[in-house]
Amino acid sequence: MRTAMRGFFAVGLPALALMFLSPSAPAQPPEQGARAACRADVEKLCKDVQPGQGRIAQCLKQNQAEVSPGCKQAMAQMHDKMQAFMEACGDDAKQYCQDVKPGHGRILKCLKQNEAKLSEGCRTTMQGAHGSGDQK
Repeated sequence: MRTAMRGFFAVGLPALALMFLSPSAPAQPPEQGARAACRADVEKLCKDVQPGQGRIAQCLKQNQAEVSPGCKQAMAQMHDKMQAFMEACGDDAKQYCQDVKPGHGRILKCLKQNEAKLSEGCRTTMQGAHGSGDQK
């Protein structure tokens, strides 16, 4: 299902990258600094935006001129991490998760369920992105 995978890379990953910016999203250790750096920007610029499907990230992008330098830096770092994730795990996602509907973390859950089959690069990238602890 190539359309689903295209949707994942176009919408799912950017949404995933910034889902921590939503006030209701659980904090992941690697993203805590970025979440804190952008919290005031999200509350100021995107307070009426419903979190999900990359809407917070899109709001921040649309209001880029007003986004604080700390948030811009945090977003740039997350962008770099997501680029690395896409490069490391894109083929694995296509191979093991092609029939998974993107959204709500389903692709990442699929990758985690297939962790033993994933390429070494993808496993390493996922471990680095999510820290050593599993938070659910």
